Amino acid sequence: MFNVVKILIIFIITISVISCKSSNNEQAKEERANAELLLLHANAAYNKNNHKLAIKLIDSIDRVYSNQIDIRRKAMKLRPRIKEQLIISEILKTDSLLVMAQISKAPSVDIYKLRIKKEKLERQLQIARNQIARMLDDNDTILIDK
Repeated sequence: MFNVVKILIIFIITISVISCKSSNNEQAKEERANAELLLLHANAAYNKNNHKLAIKLIDSIDRVYSNQIDIRRKAMKLRPRIKEQLIISEILKTDSLLVMAQISKAPSVDIYKLRIKKEKLERQLQIARNQIARMLDDNDTILIDK
């Protein structure tokens, strides 16, 4: 009787381990599909110039699907390009404000602060472009530091 109970317990443990492995495999596939879907949405948002949404989606991939390394690498390649576009749009806004302030000579607008903001944004843009250049090789594939 004792041997039958041992065999039954071993059998139940074996079945539960096998079922856990298959459910883990299915869960991993589902996580990968969800991470890929988020990356597709991030690419679509980037292409539609909705850069803030694209950054939020990439941050979500990093936070929620941290074990999906290959998807995160693809997202890592997209992030500097999104930041570059965000900075360019900020520079364009600052330039417009600077021009309007110079034309109107409005006392409420501090031209000096606008110039400093523009210079800061231009430095950030250069940093983003340098990051992109370091990450990409001639074939536009990502390089990973060793």
